[in-house]
Amino acid sequence: MPIYEYECENCGKIFEVFQKIGDEPIKECKFCGGKVHKVISRPSVFVKGEGAKKEEEGEKKIKPLAERLAEEKLKWLRDYS
Repeated sequence: MPIYEYECENCGKIFEVFQKIGDEPIKECKFCGGKVHKVISRPSVFVKGEGAKKEEEGEKKIKPLAERLAEEKLKWLRDYS
């Protein structure tokens, strides 16, 4: 079952939801009840064999999407406030 990320337009929190592909998108934040939208994130990929160790090492260097988005928003707010 896929994991979808949603971001609240009111409180800014990002959360994950397990949903079937055919399920209706979530419309309400589970924290504050505000309007949410889906966040596009990178898919999970499983590698077997010799490339698996290199893939795992690379994964440790990549920040989670939610963390990168939060940093970009803070930078934007600092630059344009």
